Amino acid sequence: MNNKLDNLKEKMNETVLKNIDFSEESKKKVLRTVQKSQNKKNVLFSSKTKYIINTSLSCILIFGLGYFGLKELNLTTNSKPLTFPIKEQEQDKNQRGTTSTSIYTPPEKEEMYEDMSKNEIFTKMLNSIDHFHTAVGKYEIFTTYHDRSTSTTIEEFEISTKEQIGGSSIVFDIYPENNDKHINKIFYNESNLWHLDEARKTFVESDYHPITSQTPFTVEEAISIDPLDIYNAEYRERPPVGTTVLFPYEKATSYLRDVKMWDIDKQNEEIAGQNTIVLKGTVDPQINRMMPEESFRFWVDKDTGILVKFEGYDSNGEITSYIYSEKLQINTPIDTKEFTPNLEGYTAFDEHNNPLTLTAEEQNQIERMEQGMMVYGEAVKGGYYGTTVESSYIEELAENKHLIVIKVNVRNVRDGEELISPSELKFELNEEKEDRKYIGEIRSIQNPKEVFIQSNNSLTFEVSFEVEEVSDEYKFYIVSSLDPIPTHWLIDDLKRK
Repeated sequence: MNNKLDNLKEKMNETVLKNIDFSEESKKKVLRTVQKSQNKKNVLFSSKTKYIINTSLSCILIFGLGYFGLKELNLTTNSKPLTFPIKEQEQDKNQRGTTSTSIYTPPEKEEMYEDMSKNEIFTKMLNSIDHFHTAVGKYEIFTTYHDRSTSTTIEEFEISTKEQIGGSSIVFDIYPENNDKHINKIFYNESNLWHLDEARKTFVESDYHPITSQTPFTVEEAISIDPLDIYNAEYRERPPVGTTVLFPYEKATSYLRDVKMWDIDKQNEEIAGQNTIVLKGTVDPQINRMMPEESFRFWVDKDTGILVKFEGYDSNGEITSYIYSEKLQINTPIDTKEFTPNLEGYTAFDEHNNPLTLTAEEQNQIERMEQGMMVYGEAVKGGYYGTTVESSYIEELAENKHLIVIKVNVRNVRDGEELISPSELKFELNEEKEDRKYIGEIRSIQNPKEVFIQSNNSLTFEVSFEVEEVSDEYKFYIVSSLDPIPTHWLIDDLKRK
């Protein structure tokens, strides 16, 4: 380093610094600056030291006071552990089996993969109601009968069987041979059951009383059922939704009652997102006399006993009947609002198919009937005559003269061979506003006394009334001394011919 500093002044004079004059005064300024910097550093160190000391003392004081407070509140060593926020996934898992607003979240389904015996799977199918909380799905049933006619049923459903009891479904029944199709909806909850007919826009409401506890149905009980009574026997409780797939009691009893006629084909096979056990066997002829099936396969959810899939085969191995699940979700969250129908636009009927609520037109008809008033096309039957007013019109005769013509049908409803004649009847037309009464004449028959109507036959003819002024409406009476007719017809909407 000494070598580098040799002749430093001469070397600097050869650089850009050669013209700088570093006087004695400049030297003093540099020394003052250095001294000032050292003093500032000492002051800064002193301030930091004081700050650290003060902070430490404050922390010790706060800690001491806190410990004393916790001890007084008994929240130290003998207290319960503190609860920390649950992670979102853990919280969702802990909340399963609860209801939030109208959404019911059931316990999560756990798939079963252990091997099952024949008795275990048969028992589970007979008691599937015990093994799931909710189900949402859609399935199709295709059936071929011995006469080779077919039918198809498609059902889309959602159901809750435990905490929040209820469900809903829409069912399509299709009969190709008759070109017929029915659409029905079912809703139910803990107290009510509704059946809705989509074609007629009607519904039937009835009480519903769910059975929430019942002893398990055993294989021995199923085997003891007479083959002719399988579809009439008493099994476990069965909600009215998704019955064929979710509660396959009759299917299991029919096909599995003879354990020698079926076997377990596979212990585990996934169908519609569910782990199933596959059963295959031969159909007992005395069981399925209505179906041309000779063999079958079941795909049964091992965890619940739900029949996820079914196929029936004829002697050639062709599929003649099946149940296919398009969608099946078990123990999935469900909206309980869907258990109550929107009945707007539907008419209430009772269990005997009689209307409970009436439209304005139906109410008006009842009021007319109570007044003894009929309209065009309506008939009344007595002991002798069945009479109907079919239509009416106006003919212009001359100035201030009009002819009101009413077409009448009279039927002979007398027993035996007794005859009736139009001449036995008289006809009146009343105009109530002006208190006018007119007597009519049969004009389409030249001599009514010579015309007779045999039993169960009818005759249509015209009755005319000459009036001076035409009113908006009249009351038309058919009068008979032999068989009084206790009603009349409203004559309105008269058209000129």
